[in-house]
Amino acid sequence: MKRLLYLTYIGLLLPFAFACQEENIEPNGQIIETFSDTLEVKTLPCTEYSFFHKDFGNVAFGNARGDVLFVGFSTTFPQQARTPLLFTYHQVEAVDNASFSEYGPTIKIQLKPGTTCNQVEQMIQKLEKHHAVQFALPAVNDPNGFYSWLGLTNEFLVFFFGDENLPQFEALVRSTNTKILAQENFDGLYFCKLSADKHSQGNVLAMCTLFNQQDYIFEAVPNYILQFPPFGPFAAQATTTTAEEVKKKGLSALKNPNK
Repeated sequence: MKRLLYLTYIGLLLPFAFACQEENIEPNGQIIETFSDTLEVKTLPCTEYSFFHKDFGNVAFGNARGDVLFVGFSTTFPQQARTPLLFTYHQVEAVDNASFSEYGPTIKIQLKPGTTCNQVEQMIQKLEKHHAVQFALPAVNDPNGFYSWLGLTNEFLVFFFGDENLPQFEALVRSTNTKILAQENFDGLYFCKLSADKHSQGNVLAMCTLFNQQDYIFEAVPNYILQFPPFGPFAAQATTTTAEEVKKKGLSALKNPNK
């Protein structure tokens, strides 16, 4: 019965029961070899960000938003060097304080009004050429419109049942050059947080697709940064949370219903 409750909760918790129709496409375009303070305004179609979900099929987010970008740095790259590097881009308006996870520092960048999705993708490609940048990914729109935006980082969450599936899960992690950041067991349900950076087989969306294609995986989803809208029932709460925090609260509540 508890296993059924976990399955039901995980499915209902995902607040993105999307109408999905775009293909899973990796960001592409021209790679510029040197840094400059401006980026070319391109007229080519922007990337349609998406991934394959086990239950919902193809989850389509549309183009990169032009207001927010997330960048992860190597832990050995000096803190005082991060902001000057980011401000070499004319489109950068502000650099927020870094947040830290098991992976390392991630910085949220506020972009200037009018930044296009093509310029965002050029920034991503240029940033990932820098030896100290481990990943760069945009914010995208929530297809259901519940959140103001969904921030993509290097982290994703994977769920599967059974100790017998642990060896093949760990083998998949090794073969894709992803990393396990954290792992918990909720009465036989494995809840794992992983990272996928520029050295992995693909970015976080590509890895969610690949992991969801494995029969023994129950679900793989990005560990979104969830931006609450500045109105409604969550307006007085923290402006952001993560998919990990939302799901762990729900699983803990099911495991300890009297707390």
